[in-house]
Amino acid sequence: MNTSKEMSAFSDFPPPEHFPIFMHNRFMKDYLEMYAQHFQLMTYVMLNHTVVAVERSKVGNHWLISVVNQKTQMTFQVVARFLMICTGTNAFPKSITFLGMEQFNGPVIHSHAYKHAERFAGKTVLVIGNGNSGTDIAVELSNVCKKVYLSLRNDGCWVLSRLVRDGYPLDMFFIRRFLDLLSRWVPRRLRNIIAEYQASERLNHDLFGFHPKRRFYDGSRVVINDEVGNRLVNGTLVLKGEVDRFKNNGVVFKQDSSQVHNIDAVFLATGYQINCPFLRDANFQSNVTDAYKFVFPVKQPEHKPTVAFIGFIQTFAPQFPVSEMQARWAVQTFLERCILPSQDIMSHNVAETRRRIEASLGSTHVPKPIVDYVPYMDFLAKAIGARPSYFSMLFRDPLLFMVCMFGPLVPYQFRLEGPHAWDGARDAVLNASRRCRASLRTRNAIDQIQESRRILPARISVTLLFCALVATVIWTQYSHFA
Repeated sequence: MNTSKEMSAFSDFPPPEHFPIFMHNRFMKDYLEMYAQHFQLMTYVMLNHTVVAVERSKVGNHWLISVVNQKTQMTFQVVARFLMICTGTNAFPKSITFLGMEQFNGPVIHSHAYKHAERFAGKTVLVIGNGNSGTDIAVELSNVCKKVYLSLRNDGCWVLSRLVRDGYPLDMFFIRRFLDLLSRWVPRRLRNIIAEYQASERLNHDLFGFHPKRRFYDGSRVVINDEVGNRLVNGTLVLKGEVDRFKNNGVVFKQDSSQVHNIDAVFLATGYQINCPFLRDANFQSNVTDAYKFVFPVKQPEHKPTVAFIGFIQTFAPQFPVSEMQARWAVQTFLERCILPSQDIMSHNVAETRRRIEASLGSTHVPKPIVDYVPYMDFLAKAIGARPSYFSMLFRDPLLFMVCMFGPLVPYQFRLEGPHAWDGARDAVLNASRRCRASLRTRNAIDQIQESRRILPARISVTLLFCALVATVIWTQYSHFA
């Protein structure tokens, strides 16, 4: 996990305190099972079944879902009034081919099928793709392999650590409501300078060979990994450019025509394609990435939404809270407690959103819709009535206001008010940082002197925050965030 447990949590179910800050997949599995058990969800879940077709019923406003039982191979149909498609953006691997790939003697595996590094112990491996998956796989393989080569695209990437200077999680430090408001007043050029300076403090990107060609906030690829720099200086991981062609036991790279021989295996970390092959309705198939707010297809029969896409976006923040909020909005809309705009308004919004994303990325090809986390979450929360009234909170509960405004934007904030509000939300918000650090306090002896040294800077910070309080409240009251 590249996002911390408190920022990635379900909004009404914080992870246990003793779970690590960044949950390994086994902890994430345990957390999901605990969530399902707590809310008694397994009664409604059918495992080991595959959806093979989804189509409109010719009679009535229903969906016919064809399902195959993987144990018995029996096929049956389920009739549903509403449909939520939650396969997301990482369900269908996208493979690319290179000249001469069919001549290569070793296995060529998509990163989607990667499980364990031990299988490749002592071997030479090439990983193509410098996203988070490709970098993570290359780093893990470099612990057991003889040599690992990581092939980067020409535009390079920026590399960040999961932790900031004092060991605090990156997402908890930067995803804050106050910083989001502040960033809207800061020119992008200055934001790029600040972000690139912080990224370069830990890693000289040109020296190590990452060579990002775009500015940080101008559509550049951003990778989060703590160990890639160490593996590079150890020599077990080597960065290379784009692959030009394959040979029977190696590859040739484009930029310098250099060659690497005796490669035992190749991993393609080449991403995924957004696809819903089980959807029989071509109209909905084409609406996956062109849905209103990336959730509701604009054109739905009888102008009543009965289908929603959940998790078909990318954000530089935890994915779970976004998908959960999308699902909450979809349910409230299905129940007609939220009303969507007209088709014309939604179509205009879809076109404008796509234009804005393309302009930001400098490309007309946007494989995954990208959203700004805080404004997007605020829109969804406001739509269902779950966005807290921060102005009234200032007078009703000043401490909670300070934490909500200047602390990390944890998902629990969206359970303070609105439908399905949670009584434990206030406590979860106030104690998120403490729970984050709890897993590290495994020694009985705590250095009280070091703890006390943090009190004065903390008080100074709070004083400075209060000085900015009045301006922030006034701005919030009269902006579209109010």
